[in-house]
Amino acid sequence: MTNDSLRAIKDALDAATPDQRRATFERLRKEFPIHELETQWNLQAEVILSAIARASDFTRRGVRGVIAEACFEKYIVIPRLEIGWSAIALDSDYPYDFKMEDQSGAVTVQVKNQRMA
Repeated sequence: MTNDSLRAIKDALDAATPDQRRATFERLRKEFPIHELETQWNLQAEVILSAIARASDFTRRGVRGVIAEACFEKYIVIPRLEIGWSAIALDSDYPYDFKMEDQSGAVTVQVKNQRMA
């Protein structure tokens, strides 16, 4: 596919109606999972998210806590690795979620998620 043909596809999508774009999205979603968990569980992300939305407050708080940890890893830990920090793998149950170190020493972090009222 050339850059010109890719541009033509983008232009066609820009000109399409919302229903046409939705149909295109749904076709592509069948081919491209958003996350590997979809493949592992044989479910689309939309179904997984719907299940979480239906869950009790207690379950949703637990999921939000795991999401908070994933966000910390993506937005804090990984950028630190790119500037010379090291992440220390945790092989057991510790009172913290992450352990990282640089030339000054190690730090541990326990991620907490504030409960919504």
